[in-house]
Amino acid sequence: PGGVWLLKMPSFYVGFLALSFLTTVTPMKGGLRIRETEWQRGGPPGGGSRSVMLSADVCMAEECSYVGECGVEVLPIGFDGLIGGDDVRQRAILSGTLFVHHNYRRQGVAQRLLQEAENRVRLWGLPELLLMVKKKNTAARTLYEKMGYRCVPHTKHHGDQICMRRNLFVPDLHTLISVLPKHTVVDSALSKTSSL
Repeated sequence: PGGVWLLKMPSFYVGFLALSFLTTVTPMKGGLRIRETEWQRGGPPGGGSRSVMLSADVCMAEECSYVGECGVEVLPIGFDGLIGGDDVRQRAILSGTLFVHHNYRRQGVAQRLLQEAENRVRLWGLPELLLMVKKKNTAARTLYEKMGYRCVPHTKHHGDQICMRRNLFVPDLHTLISVLPKHTVVDSALSKTSSL
């Protein structure tokens, strides 16, 4: 019978097939392209030993428009994301800001940028990615928690920021999703209503 083969598959593969189906039936509006670009203002803010600036563009036919960016660099920092302390070693940290133009928010652009940053860090052979986020930025904190990031203990040296980290090699759903090929669809009609 036609559907019996599905019952014999491990539940992991059934979930993967369902995820693949959901991503392919989304109506096409505009494809998202993530590319490496140059750092603004003379290079990475911390002068890290390795770094990459990622830019997100929405592409319709041959025309692409900038919609967001994020940077990652490798710095000698502690487990808590601060320079100095007992556990200082080379760690990857989201550098600067994960930025998405307001017309393209809540469409998966920030997730894709962060997943691409995580993939770069994996290629560099580093096991974790740290990031700093303002305490009051609940939207960003919610996104990071959804993607598997956890808060590290807060100290007085963090000020109004919280350090979050994620182990990039733990075999969980977030790791699986971040290494799968992606096609993010965004509503590019919004870009015609305001300029970037």
